[in-house]
Amino acid sequence: MDYFGVFMLAWGAYTLGQMHVMKKKGTIPKGVMVSKKATIPNNADVAGFIRNMYWKGMVLGCLGCIMGISDMVKLSYPQPQIVTIIVYCVFFASLAVFGICLKKAQKKFLHI
Repeated sequence: MDYFGVFMLAWGAYTLGQMHVMKKKGTIPKGVMVSKKATIPNNADVAGFIRNMYWKGMVLGCLGCIMGISDMVKLSYPQPQIVTIIVYCVFFASLAVFGICLKKAQKKFLHI
């Protein structure tokens, strides 16, 4: 069994769950979207941050789940190596873009 695929599936599902909690409760989960040590100031636009980052986080979580499932499926059903490489590249590129968007949103909406 490939533990990387299981880890990625769990990470993707966790990210999706945190995005859902963020949207439903209207609060930003510590450790996912901001550092656990970060203090969000009172004048921060939390609702704007959530609107900006919700769908980006959902897409990243879905891509993490797809990557995990793809990694687990390749053990049972061999697929061309190029498919695996493409899935990895798309995921890691989207992770980098998400990180950049997250930093910009933190500065713009949360002032941290």
